[in-house]
Amino acid sequence: KQQLLSNPEQEEVREEVKRWEARTQYLDDEIIQLRKEVQRLSEEEKEAEERIAQYQTSFTELDRDKNYIDFELSNMEKAEKQLIEKLARLRQQWFALEDIYLSQDSIEKRIIETIDNLSKEKENLLLQERLAYRYEDDYGKQDIFFGDKYLESQLHIWKNQLDYLVTGVEFLQSSDPSQDEWKQYTLWPITLITTNKSKAKLIEKLSNISDRLQFPINVMSTEEAVSIHKSETMSQWIAPTHWENNTDHESFEKWKDDISEYAKNTTKLRIEKEKELRQWEAGLTALQQFLVEYPFDETVSRKAELSKLKNLLEELSIKLQKEKDFIKD
Repeated sequence: KQQLLSNPEQEEVREEVKRWEARTQYLDDEIIQLRKEVQRLSEEEKEAEERIAQYQTSFTELDRDKNYIDFELSNMEKAEKQLIEKLARLRQQWFALEDIYLSQDSIEKRIIETIDNLSKEKENLLLQERLAYRYEDDYGKQDIFFGDKYLESQLHIWKNQLDYLVTGVEFLQSSDPSQDEWKQYTLWPITLITTNKSKAKLIEKLSNISDRLQFPINVMSTEEAVSIHKSETMSQWIAPTHWENNTDHESFEKWKDDISEYAKNTTKLRIEKEKELRQWEAGLTALQQFLVEYPFDETVSRKAELSKLKNLLEELSIKLQKEKDFIKD
């Protein structure tokens, strides 16, 4: 009893017991409240952990989506850079390109126009090349120029079958050099000269091979050839330039050398032009493939989606940190 009372001389035991009972009840109530508070905090912590788990799941999914779009856009930017480098090799001004989409119409228009022009240039070179090689094939082995290749190959046989047969160029080269007016007749390369006696027979021979002739052939007697400069129709014929020049033997030999060299050079130019054309066609294909693989509207949409995902991730990051701080506190 002495131990229970702080002042046994002033207080009664019963009163002190009541105080202790009240204190005990208060402490019991406090313990109950503390337990409830601990339970509430435990539940809030559990809810916070659940929210953290949900946030982390959402964060992982959104971050995965963001990384995928980042990867796609990174590939687009890499492809765009490679395309710009390829286009710049076609046209130096395109080195300054920063965005294909902003200039795609003008780029495509320029490429198509260039391809069209290069195609025309190639076709023109191909035509010149074919013509040059045809000249080389037709006349390269001739000693004296004659317009029709096939007929020229038959003449050495016919000369043995007729009493007299020469080509117009042979006649001109064997004539009196003072007869310059004869040179005004431009069709010597497709003219055959024979006697009046053999003229009909020569015409018959020509008729028999007419389906293989490249040019119309003019048949003259020696008398007609001598007086050709007096013909009223002489000046009405317009012949190829090389026909006139090639009636001279030295000019013909030089022309054959020149046409052979011209054919080789034209082939070289045509090959270079075809290479340039293929490069521009490859540029157009690359541009079109890029626009198909990375359409402008889709790229804009993906960039907007990426921006939205970054904002959501930032918001989730803030919420996660808030929940972690709550648990820590």
